[in-house]
Amino acid sequence: MVRLTGLSPSAKRLEHWADGLGVFGPIIFIAAGVALNCVFVPIPVLAGAAGLVFGTAEGTAVGVVVVACSATVHLLIGRHLAGAASGPSSTCG
Repeated sequence: MVRLTGLSPSAKRLEHWADGLGVFGPIIFIAAGVALNCVFVPIPVLAGAAGLVFGTAEGTAVGVVVVACSATVHLLIGRHLAGAASGPSSTCG
């Protein structure tokens, strides 16, 4: 992919990019991470990228949010595609 696009960002460039976005950096990363996971980019790759871009502590938090949001989106996509065959959303009561 790097050869096709000509892009070869270093770790420092990624950190600088995320710092330049300020408080919107993690929000943009979460949205992009969920979208990428929906097109089959593995979660460990996204979690590693979050750690690289935001550091260990913030990257861990961002990675956990990406995992939770991705699971929710996958559930909603599955329910939408299954339609009425998916049954009730709750088995309680």
